[in-house]
Amino acid sequence: MCRWYVSLDGGPTGTDDGTGRFDTALVDGATVRAGEPFGFDPSTGRFDLPQDFVDALRAQGDTEFFGYASVEAPWDVVGGRQSIGMDVPLTPIPATGPMTIPLVGSRNGTETLTEPGTYTLVAGQFGLVSDDDFAGLVCTVAPGVPTEVRAIDTLTVTPATPTPTPTGEPTSTPTTTAGPSATATPPATASPAATVTAAPVRPVLVQTDAAEHDGPSGLPATLAALLGAGLLAGGVLARRRTATRRH
Repeated sequence: MCRWYVSLDGGPTGTDDGTGRFDTALVDGATVRAGEPFGFDPSTGRFDLPQDFVDALRAQGDTEFFGYASVEAPWDVVGGRQSIGMDVPLTPIPATGPMTIPLVGSRNGTETLTEPGTYTLVAGQFGLVSDDDFAGLVCTVAPGVPTEVRAIDTLTVTPATPTPTPTGEPTSTPTTTAGPSATATPPATASPAATVTAAPVRPVLVQTDAAEHDGPSGLPATLAALLGAGLLAGGVLARRRTATRRH
């Protein structure tokens, strides 16, 4: 269940169900080396808006919706509150019935994982705000929803390519034997140096090039205020993508 509002000046608010499906540019079976940057874009999704929210938009005379959205998507073994930002393109509001909005992300920057292993990106809180800030909602995952249902994408991180330790040029001093003809002793052969491998470290998630939204509302600040205040609570269920979905 999601908590929504329409109009910042004492307009209607309410709670209702909403369902989302999200995906990133990480293909099925994606693999990256530890320490290598990777990105999520283009990220995509769809969200079935709460029916009461859609009815309230119609009641105030709205005929279309566009704005910005954000889904918290922590890695299952690292945690954190990283978010994937997405735009909501201009979408007509139907005269009757339900409404589904498309989601497209293209400014989420890159991230780096330093510890080898398998990581699953899981859906958390979802926030949505109109371009003019006069309508929005925030949902949280219903209690008890398992990770495999919330899964967006899975990434395998392999060990980084070791850097060989440089070896010096072999050096030797020729020796001679006294006699009618001197015989040189062949130069000694240097033993190859051992390669040093760093000990495993605690997983670290690094996010760079943070998303920037150029709309007048400034999505990160707007949604951060709603999420941080704990204003809204309910359930958004991230369904696993089907086998027919293509990147």
